[in-house]
Amino acid sequence: MTKAATLSNELRKFMEETMRQSMKGLLAFTRDRNISFSQISILMHLYYKGKSNVSDIAEKLGTTNAAASQLIRKLELEHLVRRYEGTDDRRVRQIELGEHGKKLVDDMIATRFHWLDDLALLIDNEKSGQILLSIHELTEMIQQVE
Repeated sequence: MTKAATLSNELRKFMEETMRQSMKGLLAFTRDRNISFSQISILMHLYYKGKSNVSDIAEKLGTTNAAASQLIRKLELEHLVRRYEGTDDRRVRQIELGEHGKKLVDDMIATRFHWLDDLALLIDNEKSGQILLSIHELTEMIQQVE
């Protein structure tokens, strides 16, 4: 096996374990709060992109406007998002994350990555500097891959 193939194999193992840990936290979070992945996707979209309209959300989910609107309605009933008339076109309804929605996403992100805090405690000071530098370099390289 070539050096590149060996590295690729180890990166795959690393990613698989990282995703397993991350998804374990996310699954527990969604199950405990009785929220679907589609609803999480809407909340995350609004969290990172800001206000949006129903058709943008439907496109993001790969679904119809009607289906997206039903999901949004459930989030409205939970006071996680709010819907209001657009300023440019009153027929286009804008959706934005409410305070409860923002807190829910913040909590979800914290839950999803809590295992990293535990991992950091396992790494001694001698290794942490080396790992930190390697992760920084790897992150910069990942950002170059498209």
